[in-house]
Amino acid sequence: MSINDTTGVISWLPDNGDVGDTLVTIIASDDSSAIDTQSFVLHIENVNDPPVIILDITDFIVAEDAADTSFALGEIFHDDDLYSVDDSLIFTLTNSQPGLVNASIARDTLFLDYLENQNGTVNLSITATDIPQTSATESFLNTITAVNDIPSSFNLITEDAIVFYDSVITFNWEASLDPDVLTNADQLFYTFRYSAVEDFSTYFDIEDIGDTSLTLELPFVQDQTYYWKVRVEDFYRVKIWSDEVRSFSLNYEDNPPSIPALITPLTQAVL
Repeated sequence: MSINDTTGVISWLPDNGDVGDTLVTIIASDDSSAIDTQSFVLHIENVNDPPVIILDITDFIVAEDAADTSFALGEIFHDDDLYSVDDSLIFTLTNSQPGLVNASIARDTLFLDYLENQNGTVNLSITATDIPQTSATESFLNTITAVNDIPSSFNLITEDAIVFYDSVITFNWEASLDPDVLTNADQLFYTFRYSAVEDFSTYFDIEDIGDTSLTLELPFVQDQTYYWKVRVEDFYRVKIWSDEVRSFSLNYEDNPPSIPALITPLTQAVL
């Protein structure tokens, strides 16, 4: 505040925080040092300052199953009235894909919790609103990229067995689990491997099996033990073998001998 000593004009440019009542006293004096004073109260009315964005949240990318992301909203939004008058900011958010990311605000902080095995693009908007209901909104895209999950381990169901030589052999195993089948349109295929030697140094493969069961009608060697196991493979060629190796062997079916037909004896003979 200043006063022109010739005209007596008072000049004052109030700051944002200069809100309320101020006592102003004017003193006038002459050459004989005689003085007079005049006092008055200057009342400054508050003018609302709306929230403003001081730092943009740029679009960003994270990998599937990434650690949580957080933003301190006091570093994103500002309101001059927070420090001069009794004002405050209320934060609200919109989330276009709550099935991909759990977004929440606590203690003026935005938290992004990425849901397990989910990927895609999320549009997020944060709005800061002050007491007089003026607001500012910051929007951004959060892209979650897919990460391949390996198929789970699995067990064989069919036990070691001895089967008859002319029997049809059916093998069963548990299904391997892969969350990408549901979320990334992944596919699983099984390979059945069998061998006449336990170390599988030589073997035969039956590939691209889409089920967890296989029926074989092959010319296996009688009284030969065969070993078998199963491998699962996803679309990205990640391969997992079953936890066990099982065996089977073949024997002829033990049927009782049939009774031969008797030949009628000759009653006459020609010599």
